[in-house]
Amino acid sequence: MNIRELDYQECMAFLSKTRMGRLSCVFEGRPYTVPISFIIEDDWFYSFSLEGKKISWMRENNSVCILADEISSPQQWRTVIANGQFKEFDQTAEWAKYARAWSLLQSSNATYWLPGGLKTAAAGVQNKPVYYGIRIESVSGREAYLPTETGRVSGMHPH
Repeated sequence: MNIRELDYQECMAFLSKTRMGRLSCVFEGRPYTVPISFIIEDDWFYSFSLEGKKISWMRENNSVCILADEISSPQQWRTVIANGQFKEFDQTAEWAKYARAWSLLQSSNATYWLPGGLKTAAAGVQNKPVYYGIRIESVSGREAYLPTETGRVSGMHPH
């Protein structure tokens, strides 16, 4: 098995094809990691959430990290970590960013949030989505692959 560092372009290409990852945030020294769905455009992750712990914590400490990966086997994987700053898009004050986030996410058919949204609605809680972005400040990535006579083993998506 070989392991190599991915360059900036490879990391961004991988992230632009990926729709799910794990978001990590920290509040009062306590880490919190949750799965999220996102779309990348330029140097921004766009996503949305219902009100809850992750939104509260990111409002208090806007430094966050997103991990996205693809694992074909223990010997074949790719992982990218992006560090950035959380920015909530206000529907009134930042209409352009809010509308762009909404448009991109609608086009991706992101439905992972429906069970939580339905549970909230069933409980009678009025909870509108919070659209937000994470401005990418840095990315790093690695991949592991099995060498062959012609290069890497197939199975991993090309970057």
